[in-house]
Amino acid sequence: MRPPCEIMANQLLPALRALISQHLATDYGFTQNQIAKALGVTQASVSRGLKQIDRFEQYYTPDVRKAARDFAEKMSKERQPLDESIEQLCIFCQSQKIGGLLCRLHRIENPELETCEVCIRGVAPDPRSDILENLLKSMEILRASSTFPNLIPQVQSQLVMSLPDAVTVDDIAGFPSRISVHKTRAHTFTGPEFGASKHLGEILLLVQQQYPEKRVAIVIKYTKGMETKFDQLKLRHIEVVRERVETEADSDQALLTAITEALASKVSFDVIIDKGYFGIEPVAYIFGNTAEFTAKSAEKISEF
Repeated sequence: MRPPCEIMANQLLPALRALISQHLATDYGFTQNQIAKALGVTQASVSRGLKQIDRFEQYYTPDVRKAARDFAEKMSKERQPLDESIEQLCIFCQSQKIGGLLCRLHRIENPELETCEVCIRGVAPDPRSDILENLLKSMEILRASSTFPNLIPQVQSQLVMSLPDAVTVDDIAGFPSRISVHKTRAHTFTGPEFGASKHLGEILLLVQQQYPEKRVAIVIKYTKGMETKFDQLKLRHIEVVRERVETEADSDQALLTAITEALASKVSFDVIIDKGYFGIEPVAYIFGNTAEFTAKSAEKISEF
């Protein structure tokens, strides 16, 4: 079983890189070292590709030649961010899978795929992509707020969102670097990933056992009297009291136990308050059905 992606990686991509290298060298005067840096490969790889230009001739359709010229032109003007380069390459690859060269090469290697329509139909939408996109958009809400940084605890904040049928923390996405303060604004140094927050992920899983619609959670700093803010925003809140323990790991388990006991009372809530104790910072966990609602709730709390 060889998907078209394998042909792209082993055949078409080396040919495209070689043609881009040739354009950068002949049209823009790049040295092999400069080309290697622009492409993110070694100088030896560039040299090898340039020597194999003729061998790759079968791949140089008008579409491929145009793509190579476009890549080379952008690379010649400025250092293109890596994520933009990858996006541009993926768009090109997708175009070649849908009735283009990549589709042709795949059918040649696999005659039984003569009537294949997999790439034409497209891949089913992945709910994970939607979750990551929602987290990024919600992070922009927090980043734009001048007051939210006041709610970021010393241990930093975190925003997570789960798949509808989440079973483990690997089904819940969050920010590996957490949410901190950078130049007076909320900031994350990494994008969201699944399995990025064990602590908040476990808390959200517990809550979802009783309230499966609550798929998002954010942790903020708790301050005395914050209950008034929750009431004004019509956010129902409960307080949990964990047993005092000696180690951090035991402390986390004590909190989960306290939340489990609170859930057993069947009381409805949007916020869990954990006032902590000596050495344990007081925080509040806000839960919501959507990432946008949860982020905006935290933003509104910070504005009081």
